[in-house]
Amino acid sequence: MSHLVTAPDMLATAAAHVDEIASTLRAANAAAAGPTCNLLAAAGDEVSAATAALFSAYGREYQAVVKQAAAFHSEFTRTLEAAGNAYAHAEAANAARVSHALDTINAPIRTLLGRAPLSPNGSSGAGGLPAIAQLAAESPITALIMGGTNNPLPDPEYVTDINKAFIQTLFPGAVSQGLFTPEQFWPVTPDLGNLTFNQSVTEGVALLNTTVNNQLALDNKVVAFGYSQSATIINNYINSLMAMGSPNPDDISFVMIGSGNNPVGGLLARFPGFYIPFLDVPFNGATPANSPYPTHIYTAQYDGIAHAPQFPLRILSDINAFMGYFYVHNTYPELMATQVDNAVPLPTSPGYTGNTQYYMFLTQDLPLL
Repeated sequence: MSHLVTAPDMLATAAAHVDEIASTLRAANAAAAGPTCNLLAAAGDEVSAATAALFSAYGREYQAVVKQAAAFHSEFTRTLEAAGNAYAHAEAANAARVSHALDTINAPIRTLLGRAPLSPNGSSGAGGLPAIAQLAAESPITALIMGGTNNPLPDPEYVTDINKAFIQTLFPGAVSQGLFTPEQFWPVTPDLGNLTFNQSVTEGVALLNTTVNNQLALDNKVVAFGYSQSATIINNYINSLMAMGSPNPDDISFVMIGSGNNPVGGLLARFPGFYIPFLDVPFNGATPANSPYPTHIYTAQYDGIAHAPQFPLRILSDINAFMGYFYVHNTYPELMATQVDNAVPLPTSPGYTGNTQYYMFLTQDLPLL
């Protein structure tokens, strides 16, 4: 992990690029030397001779300027290379100091507890020391906040709203950051690109997986937050993790809002196996309830995407859900922390011992009205 603002490899790359510029300038200078400095008079009269002399003078001035520019680039290249080496040495020194400091801190804790302080087991030892050591060694939590369809890169206002309402309510102290995902749905979002829903979700899963792994490599716990399309990204990501044997179940958590894969009414869960070819939308079922990852699924009542009618032949229910897409589905980011904290927990099957919890935000008025 880099502890400095400037990365040495970036400086080295920049130095190489600048050196290429200098070489190009030298080549251009050599090629232009003859044509610009040795002009012949077009005729034997005084005007032609004066014109040739004038342009030859300009050519000589150009040669002087280019030589100075090439010299500057050479010096700049050497400066960048030196800076890169300096940063690399400083980073190595910092890493050594941090490692030594951690060893110094951990040594007495190991002596007192008989183990390293990063162990999650705080049941042994005297008094409150194990619990204190565990608290001090708790890994930081990074919350990765994704947007919904047509919101590929969440802006600071969106990230702040989601962080206050959902992340801090569920994971106090977590550090939130926006995560780019395509969030395209061709032909609905032509301004973003031509990815279909399924293609966009697939790319989103890959981006989420890479970012989660990077955070785990930094010894951070991770919370992934998904809304609408990005909730489907989380659904597919959970399925892929479970297919790999469910790695790191104690370090990864999920929050989903307005999810089409919501087991209690999600549109993509209502008709598993159905597929819309033109839009490339697979109805891939509900988020698995037996996932080992702590998961919180929030749904607004009458949301046409996350709370679709159980009986689609009831026309009024369908119309209400359709209107709910426009008047309910987009309200999640406006919720306050108190509303999230007071969301209605939904009952689960008798004897259910899974790690997924379901909540609903009650809607006062029917969207149809």
